[in-house]
Amino acid sequence: MPDAIDWGKALNKLAPDALPVVQAAYPSLPALFESARINTSMRQMYFIALALEETGGFVTLDENLHYSAKGLLATFPKYFTAAQATTYANNQEAIANRVYAGRMGNTSPGDGWKYHGRGPFQLTGRANYAQLGKLCQLPLEVQPELVNATRYLFVVAAQYWNMRNLSVFADTDDLISFTIAVNGGQIGLDARKVWLDKTKAVVNAQLAPAQA
Repeated sequence: MPDAIDWGKALNKLAPDALPVVQAAYPSLPALFESARINTSMRQMYFIALALEETGGFVTLDENLHYSAKGLLATFPKYFTAAQATTYANNQEAIANRVYAGRMGNTSPGDGWKYHGRGPFQLTGRANYAQLGKLCQLPLEVQPELVNATRYLFVVAAQYWNMRNLSVFADTDDLISFTIAVNGGQIGLDARKVWLDKTKAVVNAQLAPAQA
């Protein structure tokens, strides 16, 4: 068994501006980590660091799709011409419906926005909502907003973690392979390393007296 990490205390330092809906879920973490077998310090630190990176320190649980025309052309060049980028700029719903249409199980008009990124791990796409809904026994495909509910946000994230077998990479402290398993590439690697280093520092400082 790992040394007990007080995640409420640690997250108050790591994410001082966390949304209240997230803070309210902190007490559920110890039991959830145990039941989901995210039961070593390293696994837990990787889990938390991923969540912090994806949400900017829990300041949002929804994907940020506020792109300027320039941002759209830089980020999604194959989906927009210059003229289209000007039309779509800063329209989150329209951007999601264009960029995510026909992908990740999105088949109906409006699916891109309905199943945009939510939760600690930014769950995206109808197929992922449906699959995680079955694993969690929740109607996520019908009510995708449940991913952001205090009662479920870490539950869904833990199921996603195990579905991707992410503990394997946390166990070897292999952040590069971990990031590839999450994103299919190394997008976000540098930011994730920053959050992981911060998380390790806070946790190690907390556990140091007990280990002395």
